[in-house]
Amino acid sequence: MTRNAPPLRAPATLLFASTLAFATTLLLAAPAWAADVAGTYRVKGWNPGAAANAAPGYGGTLAVTKQAEGYVFVWTVGNSVTKGVGFLKQIGGKPWLAASYANNGQAASVLYEVAADGKTLKGEWVGEGCRIGREEATR
Repeated sequence: MTRNAPPLRAPATLLFASTLAFATTLLLAAPAWAADVAGTYRVKGWNPGAAANAAPGYGGTLAVTKQAEGYVFVWTVGNSVTKGVGFLKQIGGKPWLAASYANNGQAASVLYEVAADGKTLKGEWVGEGCRIGREEATR
């Protein structure tokens, strides 16, 4: 008695199965770009109008805590504490961290580019008067 070999699968079926397996792996694993941004950072910033080579106009700390699908931000600069919320998003192949907060009762927001290791945030913020300042945070 001879056994027949199982029928060969069509190349399209094999391609679909391997693509499905690859996609499932990507969905179950954390994206490579999603650096762990939660933590405490040393922050320094430049107020709107500061020259590119100027010394920072302020310094302090930034605590970023993961909560549900987003992050809670707490900036401490001198005796001032500012709280906000934000999220991490991939844009143009790079991770970006965005947050909104109230500064002296006025709406404000910041957008940070996240370094590949998740330890450095470089960004720009806008607040009252719609003028743009810069900020860097490192841990």
